[in-house]
Parts: sequence; C-alpha cells; structure tokens
Amino acid sequence: MADGTLRTWGSNTSSQLALSARLWAVVPLRTIISASDTDGDGLPDAWERTHFGNLSANGTADPDKDGLINILESVAGSSPTQADADQDRLTDFVDPAPSDFFNGVVPLLIIVAGNNQYGSFGSFNAQPFDIAVWNPAGTVPLVNA
Repeated sequence: MADGTLRTWGSNTSSQLALSARLWAVVPLRTIISASDTDGDGLPDAWERTHFGNLSANGTADPDKDGLINILESVAGSSPTQADADQDRLTDFVDPAPSDFFNGVVPLLIIVAGNNQYGSFGSFNAQPFDIAVWNPAGTVPLVNA
C-alpha cells in the first residue's frame, strides 16, 4: 500500500485495516459499533482508556498533530499523545515502527575509531570514540539510530 490507500480484508467484522506509512490524504472512514467500542467513535474502549483515561476521545481527532488521526494511531499501535512516540526523530506518521526506536531490528554496534582509548572524567579525548549502528547482519547502517 505504498500508494497511501486504506484496505480492508476478510469479513471486516474485526475492523481489519491496513494503511500506508505515508498516507497523504484524509479518508472518510465508516465505523461499525462493536462491543469493544461502546461509544461508537471507532476507537476500542480499552485503547481509549489507556491513552486518554476515559472514553471522551474522538476517532478523527489528532491531539499530537503528527498527521495520524486517533483511529489510525490505534491501528498502527502508536501514541495519540506523542508525535514521535519512540523518540527516533521520525514522526509516527512516517515511522514504519512508531513504538520501536530501532524499527524492528536489533542493532549491531561497530567500533569505527578510537578503540582502546580511555579518558578521565570531564576530559576530551584527542581521537573521538566513534561507533556505527548497523542491522544485525552488519551490512546496512540503521538510519537515525
């Protein structure tokens, strides 16, 4: 769904919804009231209570101003009150894994320069200790890590 479309599948009785990480258009959504959404705003009551403490949130609101309305935050598993929930410098709107700083991979740290150095507290080493953060195979650097 790189084209930014929303798609449903199955009988849609469980509100299956897929979305592109780069959704550039506002899409009207028809919600179906279910036992898990007693106020009919498209948000599961448990999720609404977890993130807002009550059932007063609106499914089409965007309180953190990150471009994802509450319904999409719920589906994506991101926070409706923080524009960058995992603090990886990517707003949840464009982040492929909005609640995981390393976007689903365990990083491999590689010493690039400055190995076997030491320094006293508050001092500056002449050669900086540089590391690179790579994917687990060590073949691709992780962006924004």
